[in-house]
Amino acid sequence: MSGGTLTVNTIVDNGYTGTAVAGQGIFFQAPTIVTTSPVITSGNTWVNFSTTPSTVPAIYSATPLTTITPNIFNVALNPGAYHVRPFSP
Repeated sequence: MSGGTLTVNTIVDNGYTGTAVAGQGIFFQAPTIVTTSPVITSGNTWVNFSTTPSTVPAIYSATPLTTITPNIFNVALNPGAYHVRPFSP
């Protein structure tokens, strides 16, 4: 891709898993990324941007409430899930 802007104007919410293997998570890839919308990911995956976005969105982690209620999630801010990783095909 040469040129281009990725504009994210809605909440991005990935599927949840108790254990994610390397390489799983949310990936935003474009020369320019514009977003202010929040991102929700499972507690052990990262949100990866190929370049620093215009505004770093609020990033939340979702974790199961309990083992008895695995389909009900707690959602908490997790700025540590934010990563900038250059894209190379």
